[in-house]
Amino acid sequence: MDPDVLLLDELSGDIEESELRDFFDLPALRALGTWSFVLGTSGGRQRAAVAARIGRVRPAEAARDVRYAPGAIDALRRSTPEAFHPALDREESGGLSAAAGWVSIGDQDVLFAAVDLQSQGWIGSGFDRLRTLQAETLRDHLAGEVAANGGGAESPLVIGGDLNMVGSRAPLRALTVGLPSGDEVLEALRAERLGERTLSTWTNPGAPFAPGRLDFILVSPSSIEVQNAFVFATDDQSASVLQRLGLERDLSVQLSDHLIVVADVRLR
Repeated sequence: MDPDVLLLDELSGDIEESELRDFFDLPALRALGTWSFVLGTSGGRQRAAVAARIGRVRPAEAARDVRYAPGAIDALRRSTPEAFHPALDREESGGLSAAAGWVSIGDQDVLFAAVDLQSQGWIGSGFDRLRTLQAETLRDHLAGEVAANGGGAESPLVIGGDLNMVGSRAPLRALTVGLPSGDEVLEALRAERLGERTLSTWTNPGAPFAPGRLDFILVSPSSIEVQNAFVFATDDQSASVLQRLGLERDLSVQLSDHLIVVADVRLR
């Protein structure tokens, strides 16, 4: 993909910065340039990271450790079944799996954020309501970061990750409305899967679920122009493309049930 910036989610919760540094020191990544990254400290069993090779990533201090507002988890606990409370206890203890950092592009700083929201559930379920609370929490932390850095409605912002949209659209609305100011509405990129006319980013033939769109990239349209976007899977590619890229057809299936979402953007 020859990326300039990577948004990574579902990293192991016990990963060390040295391990992530070793990953970016692998020959294929080192050949692209010198990488820097910000590894989120919250998330419990899983964490997220923002990495770039086009300039040093500066940590977003307001989103370094993404915790819930006082009383937010308790309010959800009071209105959900007791069987769901262990999940809330884990959230309260670990915080949200997210990371954010500023990347300098030319003479402008762009705020990038990676996130993984709660999976499972249906509309109105405890999982769906927790997912919405997570989106609201990340939105508030990022809004605080933008404000602390003197930003406003035209502050460039990119959010990417697994939003696990299997219930209501409330989590997506929570992230797209109100950032970085009350007048800005983030745009969810329309990234079609190469080789298909679908927007699916997740597929697992062995699971009892149809392929779905779980992974998103959101941008602030007033400051960022999208030039291209797509979802990449090796099993979608022709034999000649795979040969040119040096990839095996079943590589994507071996790596993950989620696919790579790619966007080419430029600052307005």
